Amino acid sequence: MNDFVDQYNEKISGVVSCFDRVLFKGYLPLGFGNAMERFMGNQGFLLKDFKRFVTSHSKTIKAHAEAVASRHKRPFLYLDRNTVRKEEEARRIAQRDGITRGLVCVFRAVEGCQSFKLVPGEGRPRLLNARRKCLCYYFYYIDREFGLLHIRIQSWFPLVVQVCLNGHEYLARKLDKNGIAYEKADNAFLWIDDVARAQRFADRFVEKNWPRILSGLARRVNPLLKDLLSGMDYYWVVDQAEFATDVMFTSPHALKVLYENLLRHTVAVLLPPGHPDLPGTQTPRQLSGRSPHGLQKQTPTRRTGQTPDV
Repeated sequence: MNDFVDQYNEKISGVVSCFDRVLFKGYLPLGFGNAMERFMGNQGFLLKDFKRFVTSHSKTIKAHAEAVASRHKRPFLYLDRNTVRKEEEARRIAQRDGITRGLVCVFRAVEGCQSFKLVPGEGRPRLLNARRKCLCYYFYYIDREFGLLHIRIQSWFPLVVQVCLNGHEYLARKLDKNGIAYEKADNAFLWIDDVARAQRFADRFVEKNWPRILSGLARRVNPLLKDLLSGMDYYWVVDQAEFATDVMFTSPHALKVLYENLLRHTVAVLLPPGHPDLPGTQTPRQLSGRSPHGLQKQTPTRRTGQTPDV
């Protein structure tokens, strides 16, 4: 990357690197069968009552999610996870209703989750870790500091929570707060008035007090932390993290000069020899009518700062 920037320095207005999509997961100290067994025993429940125990508290999670949506007068919707992209739908709702801060909506969907199953054991039944399906609730918020984010909680014990946010959104809001002008398209910066200062803001993302921030978000969606789980807290891990570098060009024309060569290089590196979309290869007869030069019709995902008129 540094060699590329040095070579085309005259055409580049700036480079900023920041975290993009980051997904955290929070785990209570109940993630193993023996820990859940002890917890149920402390609550006065036998293992044979496992289903009744977790079902009753699942209803509490559901009632809380519905109450939060009702209190904020926001949609509480069931989604088929196979047909609806949740983040896109949340953005559509926010734009439709003019939501710029606070709760956007609450979605619920049946999804796979980490839980337990009751199995026979020597002298007594046991709880073993197992993949199950349960209702999961997605709380979409537009946060003052982080922009659009979601908090997901599974309604079945051990009540795993995930938080997903975007480092580009965080950086854009820092620039707004500090009066630094910029242009942004979708999830990429096209131009920033003070790149050096923007990079300093981006670097501070990792210095946030994440356990405190994430635990605060978890308490929004898990009402059991106030009573049944009082004294417990989530242990947080980074489940997924994307890091992006936005190369911002001085103008669309400056990038256009390089554009075709960049695409050809990308396709040549990523596609196997003889692929019909590889320039210079013959189009198979069964694909007649398809351009042998897929570059003319396909635009690979890119993280370049500006898109030329091509």
